[in-house]
Amino acid sequence: MPRYGREAELKELAELVGGPAGRTAVLVRGAAGIGKSALVEAAVSAAPVAGPRALKTTGAEAERNLA
Repeated sequence: MPRYGREAELKELAELVGGPAGRTAVLVRGAAGIGKSALVEAAVSAAPVAGPRALKTTGAEAERNLA
């Protein structure tokens, strides 16, 4: 599924996902509802079969002020 208007973000994530083998994590932050999950899913889907593992989490309201 295309992500209209998010080409730059998708390109950057693809470069990070396909980057050096020593990379340990990529953190995607932003306001609620802007499409972070969709971007991550698109990047992981485009990764090679032997590519990265994706761990997803959801914040809780109690953690809101920790960022």
